[in-house]
This record gives sequence, C-alpha cells and structure tokens, in this order.
Amino acid sequence: MNNLQSVVIGVISGTITASMLSLLVLLFNRIIVPWYRQLIYRGVDISGKWEERLDFGNGYAQTVTAELIQKANGITGSATIVKTRQGLITKTEIFSLKGTIRDRLFNATLTPVDNTRVAIASSLLEVVGDGARMSGCSSWYDSSSANILTQLSEWSRV
Repeated sequence: MNNLQSVVIGVISGTITASMLSLLVLLFNRIIVPWYRQLIYRGVDISGKWEERLDFGNGYAQTVTAELIQKANGITGSATIVKTRQGLITKTEIFSLKGTIRDRLFNATLTPVDNTRVAIASSLLEVVGDGARMSGCSSWYDSSSANILTQLSEWSRV
C-alpha cells in the first residue's frame, strides 16, 4: 500500500467515524435525554386542550383554543385564535406555542404560523386547584392599534 492509499483510507475512515459519532450524539440528545426527563418528571401535567375567552367590550371578543403537548417541563403545541365582533367571526389565526412549566407556573409564547404577520403573545399562568384551570396574565402586540396590550387571563381545560 502506498502513501496515497493510506491517506485516502484514513480520510474515509475518519469521515465515517465522525458521522457515526454525530449520529450517536444526535440520538442521545433527541431521544434518550427527553425520554429520561419524562421518566423522572414529577410535576403537573397540562397536556391537552385548553380554552381562553377574552371580552374587550364594545362587542369585541376573542377565543383562544390551545392544544398543549408536554414532555417533562417543556410545552409545545398550537393555538387557534378566533376574533369576533357583535358575535360574528371577523378573523381566525393559527399560532405555534412554546413554553415551560415549573412549580405550577406556565409560561407560553405564541407566534403566528404565517411569517408575513407581525404578532406575538405571551402568557404567564398558574395552575389552580385540581389542574382544570390556569389563571394569570396575557400580553400581546395589537397590530391594529400598534400597541402592546395586557389583560388578566384564565384558561380552562376543555
């Protein structure tokens, strides 16, 4: 075997080894660590469907329906916001949801699925009583008035 063959074999074996190690690290971080965290997590489980109704007065209201997926203390999911005026639907928007829960406190950020839309909402809620209700405060960017608004908030398990 000459020097060129040795170099080529060394480069190929190094590339294969690096690829295998990267795959093992990815497997460990994406599958084993989340599985272990879920195994040892002992906190409240808020997975499932939740609903929040906000009344802004003057006939304006909105209903947020969120589907939460919990893995240990990490929360992901989606939320559908239906805005109404005088009881008629004026707008429906879909948001992605990311958050965490710790010591009965749920912190969530909602961002629109449509990247052309400027919007964000945030909620800090406490799981109350038997876990069928969360209450706290929500804030969001209101694009129609170009202001950041806040309101007391209560989510109920559906």
